[in-house]
Amino acid sequence: RVAPYFGTPDKPECHMLYNVTTMCTTWHTVATADTALLRRQLDILAGLPQNCIFQNYLRCHDDIGWGLDYDFLARFGMQEVPHKKYLNDFFTGKTANSFAIGELYNDDPRLGDARLCGTTASLCGIERAGFAGDKAAQEKAVRLDLTLHAFMLSQSGLPVLYSGDEIGQLNDYSYKDDPEKASDSRYIHRGAFPWALAANRSIPGTLQNEL
Repeated sequence: RVAPYFGTPDKPECHMLYNVTTMCTTWHTVATADTALLRRQLDILAGLPQNCIFQNYLRCHDDIGWGLDYDFLARFGMQEVPHKKYLNDFFTGKTANSFAIGELYNDDPRLGDARLCGTTASLCGIERAGFAGDKAAQEKAVRLDLTLHAFMLSQSGLPVLYSGDEIGQLNDYSYKDDPEKASDSRYIHRGAFPWALAANRSIPGTLQNEL
């Protein structure tokens, strides 16, 4: 759907675009443990002309909108509204199998639609495991975080690492104390960079060193 924005090799328009679809499809894959949609997405990307160059990322300053291929998902019994609800419930910790901690943005119960906010580490389960003191769960969450970044780095295009992801920065809830930010949950993943934690990168055994 975005390919026309690139123009053609003879008449180029946009030089580079955010790879939004692969990003949200990656998180869909995490929540469903099913790679069918992601494989389809990668096959589509592989068939695009060489002038179609993407910025690949897991998280950014904005929310995650579930712009998935619902026509394809419908073949497997997944309908758009209930599937979006499942994804949002999973990543906000409301499902029994969830390890994630995120928050909703622009939640519209009337339409059954909402967008998701949270850092990569918190969505991967590092925050929840840390609070619970569950070493096994934290090791699993770290492996997921590293796997997702390895996958992102393997994609054709320009990889973008969102500030803080390189050291497993968690959700920042301090925005709730600021009247000008409290109503915008996107600030949960816009916290100040924790330089004190970044210093742990060279200390074996720390989360920052593992990541």
